Amino acid sequence: MLTIRPEQMLELKRGYEEHLLIEYPARLRSALPELLANVTQDALKQVTRQDAEAASGLDIEDEADVWRFVCLRYRMGSLRASPLHMGVVGEVLQNLDWSAKKRLDFIDHHVLSRA
Repeated sequence: MLTIRPEQMLELKRGYEEHLLIEYPARLRSALPELLANVTQDALKQVTRQDAEAASGLDIEDEADVWRFVCLRYRMGSLRASPLHMGVVGEVLQNLDWSAKKRLDFIDHHVLSRA
């Protein structure tokens, strides 16, 4: 039987996170070329790292959900200027009684789709 020690798991997680921090900026550029045309690669990497760390702090761990969370910054667009919308999004994201998928689905269906 194979046993992975906690420090080995941590190292695997770090390697995986580093991989995503290389992949996500490229995916973002591909998905949002006009929006990110004037954003430097270093700035995009830094923001992506911040968003990935924030996702982890909100118990958003599944890769698909982390990707959705990273994209949320850009999908919010002009809604970021609305204290009401940002308040709802903040409250929903901090509701750890719901799964990450449920929180992100709620934001998609009840905030972003009504903007």
